[in-house]
Amino acid sequence: MLLVTWMCPCPTMSKKLRKKLDYRQNVFPQHSPHKHLPIKHGVKGSQQLLDEPKIDHLLPTNKIKPMRFTVGTHHHCAKAIDNTMLPSLNEIATTQEKPTEHTKEECQQLQDYAATHLNVYVRYHTSGMILWVESDAAYLALPKAKRHIAGYCHLSNHPKRVTHPTINGATLVV
Repeated sequence: MLLVTWMCPCPTMSKKLRKKLDYRQNVFPQHSPHKHLPIKHGVKGSQQLLDEPKIDHLLPTNKIKPMRFTVGTHHHCAKAIDNTMLPSLNEIATTQEKPTEHTKEECQQLQDYAATHLNVYVRYHTSGMILWVESDAAYLALPKAKRHIAGYCHLSNHPKRVTHPTINGATLVV
């Protein structure tokens, strides 16, 4: 079997993009593209729901365009290479029609994450080309959302031929 590794890079925050977004990086590195839901310990079977966003003031129209540009710019890299950005982009995209200060903070965190992790890549290994699909679904996970799905598709070896199949980079992330 021929062993080949192919790495697919994606520069997430180039100097040209930083200038276009008028981006100022945070002093500390950001290792999370979005805020995480803290675990609520308590009653068995309690749902882990996000709190309703605070009622913030809407942003002026001149501040909306940079947010939309942020979503559009990072969407390609997120779909192709850095799928950890997808939940954050989804949340920003659902509120970008009427963005608030909270949406602006989410954009800043995503941009800080992209600036911290400049050279992101996906590594592909040769394999037996079996498509693996892992999926999950949730109900009432986000405010004003009915359903939420997630899927991760990748090519790998057949489990009967190899004891520990190599996990390749994703072919599709939903």
